[in-house]
Amino acid sequence: MIRRLTFILLAFLMMVPLCAQEAEKPEIRPVQIYLGIQPGLEVIPFDEYRSAFNINILPLTLEYAIDRHWGIRVHSIWNIQVRPEFPAVISSIGAEISVPYYFPLKNSEEGQRGFYAAAVVIPEYRPLNDYYSLGLAAEAGYAFLFSNRLSIVLAGQAGMTLQKDPDNPYMRIMPYYAPRLSLGFWF
Repeated sequence: MIRRLTFILLAFLMMVPLCAQEAEKPEIRPVQIYLGIQPGLEVIPFDEYRSAFNINILPLTLEYAIDRHWGIRVHSIWNIQVRPEFPAVISSIGAEISVPYYFPLKNSEEGQRGFYAAAVVIPEYRPLNDYYSLGLAAEAGYAFLFSNRLSIVLAGQAGMTLQKDPDNPYMRIMPYYAPRLSLGFWF
């Protein structure tokens, strides 16, 4: 009986340090959410002497890393148009939805980095002219990652914008291209 109790006590004492080692390991928390800003400025020429500017006043960007390569990104568009003739007004409201594919691998403790390519869809309503538009574009860029959290993204988009004016029975197709700069943090 004493041998059994001694054996159980020794087994218990041997298990305590093993359990203590397991408890001291830090928990690996995967980094999956990117929150940042993507300022936008667009020049709209009306004639050779005057021009208008669209400025995005709410340039929030949210990206979710699905896995080591894929993500889904949503960017808000609240453009205010500044013209010389009248005060600034809201010219477009919408979202930019993209699905980026990052070529380099990432580990679970860092944000996405490196070269990427993305398909982009941009639905917008333009209250100034009272029509809807749909942008379809391709995006290519590079995401710089500093200390596994801070990210700066430089990219460019090219594609087309489909515009449907309620006064015109025809849909217009306009070329679309834009530079992109984004700054934010991965959580």
